[in-house]
Amino acid sequence: MYWLYDRILSAYEEQKTAIPKGDLIEVEYKDLVNDPLNQIAKVYKTLGIKGFETAKTDLIAYIDTQRFYKPNTEQFLKKKTQ
Repeated sequence: MYWLYDRILSAYEEQKTAIPKGDLIEVEYKDLVNDPLNQIAKVYKTLGIKGFETAKTDLIAYIDTQRFYKPNTEQFLKKKTQ
């Protein structure tokens, strides 16, 4: 399974340079989990998407429904050396 992840990640890294500047934003999972509203705001701003203020109330309501979500503690992608 790791070979597939490595292959996908390698392909992404090679091809992301073809995406015009300003059309791609990378968000770390831990940042999204720790600060979802501000990370989503950053996506809207970086990609020039209008309507964040309109969507903000619904986003806050959805984020609130997820406050008790506990991510899986299993590590799917462990280092190959382990």
